[in-house]
Amino acid sequence: MSNDKLVKPSTSWRISTMVRPEKYQASDLLTRAMDLFWTRGYERTSVRDLENRLDLRAPAIYRRFGDKEALFAQVVEHYVATVVVPRIESYLGTSDDPVVDLYRFFRTAHSERGCVLTNTATECGQGPPQVRARVLDGLERMRAALQVELERAHEQGALHRDPIAASHELLLAMQGLMVMSRLGIDGDTARSLTRTVFASMFPDHPHFGQGVHDRAR
Repeated sequence: MSNDKLVKPSTSWRISTMVRPEKYQASDLLTRAMDLFWTRGYERTSVRDLENRLDLRAPAIYRRFGDKEALFAQVVEHYVATVVVPRIESYLGTSDDPVVDLYRFFRTAHSERGCVLTNTATECGQGPPQVRARVLDGLERMRAALQVELERAHEQGALHRDPIAASHELLLAMQGLMVMSRLGIDGDTARSLTRTVFASMFPDHPHFGQGVHDRAR
């Protein structure tokens, strides 16, 4: 028998061919980037800001997400999946009264940071196509969820107009509230504005004007 033996790969070879594990999960990085963009906006967030918040150098960010525009597009999509959708599931369709569900959903829109979708729409406008597409998709998802509740309200006799048209009206009012929230209006003002919107849309709702705003907090 030959004394020759198979030679095992050297340690250096094994190290050079190993795939280095990623330092952070993509979802964690997107959440960090989302918080940064949400606070500072797209234009005011620099690559250096992203490096500091994500704890990654620019080449690593580009390798995983593409350029700043591509990263932001993914952030918007992440925002819809982790913030918008859970809010829809938490507030809409959760009781027998769709108007109260809608009111609670509307009231939770008041935030000092506003909404990533609204902030991006007002800041970027006709900006990067992939960002704009994701903002529109997110807003449409929200509008469709509102429509489902408004159809329930219509069936119960609480809404006397077309649910589709009403969903656009309510979404528009909600975006206005979030813009005003970004500007710093206080909670009492936001509550008063919300009640005005709902009193107009649901004038015959039996609980309106009878403390629903307190019970729905």
